[in-house]
Amino acid sequence: MIQLNLKQLLLACSVLFFTFSENRVNAQPALGITSFENNTGSTISLLLSDACTEGRSATIAGYTFYLRSAVNCAVNNPLAGPTSDGHINLITTPAATGIWQEGRISSSDGSSFKLNTITISALTTPFVGKTITFTGYKEDAPVAGASLVSAPITATGLANQLSIDFTGNVGFYDIDEVRMNPSGTDAQGTISIHAIDISEAGDPLPLFFTHMEAFASETGARVLFETVSESHVKDYEIQLGVAGSDFHTYDRIAAKNGEAQAYSSSVVTSETGNLWVRIKANDMDGAVTYSRIAMVNRQQTKDIVIYPNSAKDVIHILHAQQPNYRILDASGKVVQVGEMVNQQIDISQLPIGLLILQIDGKSYKVTKQ
Repeated sequence: MIQLNLKQLLLACSVLFFTFSENRVNAQPALGITSFENNTGSTISLLLSDACTEGRSATIAGYTFYLRSAVNCAVNNPLAGPTSDGHINLITTPAATGIWQEGRISSSDGSSFKLNTITISALTTPFVGKTITFTGYKEDAPVAGASLVSAPITATGLANQLSIDFTGNVGFYDIDEVRMNPSGTDAQGTISIHAIDISEAGDPLPLFFTHMEAFASETGARVLFETVSESHVKDYEIQLGVAGSDFHTYDRIAAKNGEAQAYSSSVVTSETGNLWVRIKANDMDGAVTYSRIAMVNRQQTKDIVIYPNSAKDVIHILHAQQPNYRILDASGKVVQVGEMVNQQIDISQLPIGLLILQIDGKSYKVTKQ
């Protein structure tokens, strides 16, 4: 039998208590839906005075809730009284000057997660008509593409819930904090958090080059490329090499980030003979993705380039001028005429299917999605 003296027993209990306390405060949020219906936890009472420029925070169920205001603010979890329900309330006061500046929800242990939904209610009328911008952060830095604006708040009260769905935005797939900023400059009072739904953090869909084309120009090369599933991409480097190797960067383009994007670049070089071109995509976290390698025959130039070949809204025309154009449908009927603007043609109002673009007496096929 193991026997402990009183001093050893007290030390063991203190270590056990310390470990439990730390785990409770710095716990990882549970995957799935965490409901704050009558959820117990740390509480900060409403402060009637004292500036809140440094913010107030409380940790409950693996989440840390934070609110900042120029005057007074509080994060509380009311469980007493006839109207209390245990929701997480982010509160500013007094009514005349207690303006919301920023609210935050983060994992209390700093772990990453994929944000699915947040369900909220506004309990004070200054929020009616306002939207809330949600921005995803990781390690205290904004994540590229992780931004979403809620629908306008239409009414106050716990029964008027607004669920914000983040699942369609890959920027929220790997964050450790989301920050909330109401529109306008007079949002005051209480936002109540009903529930948060998260999943295990997952990498966004990998960047994919759907089209890449390079051709000779009088001064070097023109490069066109299209991507899908852009997220966390910092920029693109247009690289030229000789004999398919020894690549060097000649141009750099900032990434737009989004589901589908199109880019073009004009590269100036004194290199002679054939050129090899590739695109290097640099992620925010330092990861790199390369496109295929395309060869440019310096003896063959193109007067005009049209991309993408299949488009929904806009087609891009690389041409020395801004010429007039005509577009015909598959039956030969003219459906649009005009002059290009910024080397683009808006086809969003044209019928879906095969179109014939006519420029400088030549015809080119384009598919309208």
